[in-house]
Amino acid sequence: MSYPEKRIARVLTIIEKHSMSIWEKLGSFEEKDVWDADKVDELGEVGLSRAFYMRGETGLPLYDLN
Repeated sequence: MSYPEKRIARVLTIIEKHSMSIWEKLGSFEEKDVWDADKVDELGEVGLSRAFYMRGETGLPLYDLN
């Protein structure tokens, strides 16, 4: 497959940082996005439903743009 070397290096960096347990140590949007997706996957359907329910009950936003 022909994929730009620069992108391959970037993907490898994201994968390497993905295993980090501290979200704040992640630098790019992509690194944080992959980390968040993994955490959502770990929650499962019931956990995700609970998260949405609790946010709705408390009136807190579902996300923080900062």
